[in-house]
Amino acid sequence: MKNLFLFTCLWVFSFVSHAGIEMKSFYFKSMTSELQVSSAQQLNELKELMNMFNIQFIEFNAFTESSQFNKAPQQLAEKRIQYFIATLALENEEIALNAYGNRRIAIDFSPQNWERMDIYFSKTEKQLPPLVEQPKKHWETDPYYTNTPPELSYQEPTRVFNPVIQFGGGKTKLTATESNNDLQVLLDTLIAHPELNANIRGHVCCEHNNRVSKKRAKFVYKYLIENGVNANRLTFEGMSFHDPVVFPERNSYERSLNRRVDVVFSTPDAPLLTTAQN
Repeated sequence: MKNLFLFTCLWVFSFVSHAGIEMKSFYFKSMTSELQVSSAQQLNELKELMNMFNIQFIEFNAFTESSQFNKAPQQLAEKRIQYFIATLALENEEIALNAYGNRRIAIDFSPQNWERMDIYFSKTEKQLPPLVEQPKKHWETDPYYTNTPPELSYQEPTRVFNPVIQFGGGKTKLTATESNNDLQVLLDTLIAHPELNANIRGHVCCEHNNRVSKKRAKFVYKYLIENGVNANRLTFEGMSFHDPVVFPERNSYERSLNRRVDVVFSTPDAPLLTTAQN
C-alpha cells in the first residue's frame, strides 16, 4: 500500500510538471509563522509576479518539523497558511489548503527542512487589446453617470452606472466621502434589483499592477457581502492598467480617475444587460 501511495504521488507530480503548474517552497523560522529572510524575499518576488500575470493558486501544503517542543503542529501549520492568505489577499479564493503539520507526504524534491509551505500555482497573461489614446472623460460630465439607483432597461445593453469609487496611489482603501457615497449607491442598486449579478473590476493608474487592482475589486466585493448581498451574485477581477478612463495620463487628476473600481451588471436572461464600463 505504501508503494502504491508513493507511485500515485509521483505520477501526480509528473503530471503537474507538464501541466504548466509551478511550485515554490517557503521556509519559516523554527516553530513560528515568520518567514526566513530568503523566503520573505521570495514572497515579495511572488507579489511582483502577481502584478504582471494572472496567478491562479491551486494548493497550499503547510508542514512543521517533528519536535518535542512543538505541542500543536497542525495548529502551527494552519497559522502559516493563514499568514499567506492574508499577505496575498486570497480570502474567498478556491484553494486546496492542507495543514499537514508533522505528517509527511511523498515529494519529488529534497527540501531544506519541513518548516515550510509548498505553494502550487499557474500563471497566464491577461489577453487584452493594446492601450489606445482616448478623449478625456470626467465623472461629473459623463452622460451615463448617475448617483441614484438606475432605472433598468431590458431592451438592450445600456451603460447606466459609473460609480465614483476611487483610491489613492498604491492604496486599496477609498479616498473620499464621494467614493463612499457611490459605494452605498452600488449596494442600494443590488439590493433594489435582486435579479442582477455584478462583476466588480479593479483598475490602477500609471503601470501594470494586477495584484493591487484585484485587491481594490476585492475591497468592494467584501463590502457588498458584509452588507447583505449574496456572494453567489458577485465576482471580482483585477484589470491592472488595461482599461483606463484616460490614456495617456497627463496629470495627477487623470491618474486619480484611473485608480478606481467599476461594475459590469448581468442577469441570467440578459448576460450583457448593464455595464458600468467607461
